[in-house]
Amino acid sequence: MSTSRILSTNRSFGVLMLRGVCSFAILTLVDLWNMQSDLNLILKPYTAKRSNFMFLGHKSKKLMNEELRRRGIDYKTNTLPWNMMKALNLLSEDYNRLGC
Repeated sequence: MSTSRILSTNRSFGVLMLRGVCSFAILTLVDLWNMQSDLNLILKPYTAKRSNFMFLGHKSKKLMNEELRRRGIDYKTNTLPWNMMKALNLLSEDYNRLGC
């Protein structure tokens, strides 16, 4: 099943930081906003909960772990940024594959 929006699956913490340094953190904010938007799109059909803009927070970690478990993906995230990006990449990959 295809979706109308294909989510990014190649997020990298190093690239995020490099873009932030080169753009005086403007692109980092844009990237974090996009990651948050993707996470909320993934969560939307199954939960009324939405994560807030603080992507690297404990609420997002909890919601991501619940969604990973619900989708049967064997991965547990913590609040380390690169770990959360990997989890979001896995969720996005599954979302793109299943369409929901």
